[in-house]
Amino acid sequence: MQRTAKCLCGALQLATPAAPISSYLCHCVTCQRRTGSVLHHGAKFRIAEVTVTGASTVYVRTSDSGSQVEHHFCPTCGTTVFWRSSKFPDEYGVAVGCF
Repeated sequence: MQRTAKCLCGALQLATPAAPISSYLCHCVTCQRRTGSVLHHGAKFRIAEVTVTGASTVYVRTSDSGSQVEHHFCPTCGTTVFWRSSKFPDEYGVAVGCF
């Protein structure tokens, strides 16, 4: 089954035929501010099983545990579609709401 996550305007997309490695909810203050919601729902996929199309702007932050997190968002509409942590360098986290 092909899964495609995309931003609001459709310019940034991530596609994968793979099932997610895991799915999770986070309600930390950082995720609340990033999403504008009380929680964030993400799914993890192996980067080797993902195809990204379109340009993204990257915002890098240091997490509470000290790892670097790259947030990839659409430069046109601002939607954060996926991210990668130095703690899990072979995985992308994807915003479930973008699917």
